[in-house]
Amino acid sequence: MDSSGEQVLDDFLEQARIKSKEFYIKAAQNAIEQAYECSREAILAARKTAERLKAYAENGSAGERGSVDEAAKEAAELAARVAEAAKEAAEAASLAVSVELKDNG
Repeated sequence: MDSSGEQVLDDFLEQARIKSKEFYIKAAQNAIEQAYECSREAILAARKTAERLKAYAENGSAGERGSVDEAAKEAAELAARVAEAAKEAAEAASLAVSVELKDNG
């Protein structure tokens, strides 16, 4: 391959690395935003659980006990979504850094 062909290949690979890094950074940002939104929802669900638990403690009815269970399950599901989004953000950030390190390596 002549030098102009090598330059074209090098330019192509450089553009691919840049696009890859941009992709992973955007994926990390999206996952962080998702984790943030889920965490807000999880906080609200935890508050709702606490309110329902307080009502159950005061009255102790079977209906309120079921309401506490329902709210607690919702809060747990939302917390799991926060954890999953945070994991995705960490993985994407790690890949973006990996691309950056390869660029500088």
